[in-house]
Order: sequence, then C-alpha cells, then structure tokens
Amino acid sequence: MSDKFLWKVAEAIYNSDFDGEPSQAFGDRDLDVIGTYLDGARAAIEAMREPTEGMYRAAYAANGGKWTDDEYEPPPKVCWLAMIDAALADPLTTGAAT
Repeated sequence: MSDKFLWKVAEAIYNSDFDGEPSQAFGDRDLDVIGTYLDGARAAIEAMREPTEGMYRAAYAANGGKWTDDEYEPPPKVCWLAMIDAALADPLTTGAAT
C-alpha cells in the first residue's frame, strides 16, 4: 500500500535528524513524536504534488518522446496526482505502521 510511503519518508526525516543513528527506532517512539514526523513527511510529499515542467520533460524523454496527456488514458498528470494522493494516506489509520 502507498501509505507505507508516507511512513518511509517520515522515518527517513527522523533518522536524518540523528545523522542516521537515532537512539530509539522511529516505530518505537510515542505517537506524538511519530505524528510530528508524519506531518513533516506529508508536507514534503504535498510539495511534490504538482509536477513541474521539468518533470514533464523528463517523463517525456524517458518514454522516448511519446508521453503526452493526449496520447495516454489516463494522462500522466492524472496518474502522478493519484500516486501522490495515495502516498499521503495516513499510516496510523491504515495499518502501514505495523
């Protein structure tokens, strides 16, 4: 499930705050601490929600110049937004934290 992505980003931010060597595993922290990092991860992922022009160009180039909204159903932007929305699912309510 994509809600594991939110957890993964939160855990990466947590670990980076301790130079990759925290004294306590992220999943063992209390829910207030975990929630704070999930909020930060959600903000980071939401910042990626709207693809930039450079992202579109990269997708187009990676697909041999054949990836436009007119050529695919659903269009790439629709797919990207769906993937980001899925990544923003709350792992504390969907079970990804376990």
